[in-house]
Amino acid sequence: MGAPTPTADDPLLRLLQRYEAQLATFNDGPAAAEQNWHNIAETTWSRTQDEILKRKPEATSAEGALRALDHVLKSELLEDRTEFADHQMIWLLIKAVRDYIARKETGDR
Repeated sequence: MGAPTPTADDPLLRLLQRYEAQLATFNDGPAAAEQNWHNIAETTWSRTQDEILKRKPEATSAEGALRALDHVLKSELLEDRTEFADHQMIWLLIKAVRDYIARKETGDR
């Protein structure tokens, strides 16, 4: 077995992948209104979110940085960005950084 790849050692990437998978399971599961929302959240995404907040992991790979930026760009907090110039500018700045990292990672300029 060879040495682990830098991506495999990226704590932010690992946690964010787990969080997104758990959130998808929560969102695709039985309607939260029909069940105990708190218990379902605790068994899916909530603990991982708490772990991210507590550990404040750094991205140690371009893949981890891109995944984090993609997560922010898809955030509900920025859904209404066209209504507010500040939100639109933040979204555009984050997207510019994300696209720059992606280009560098693929060798494009």
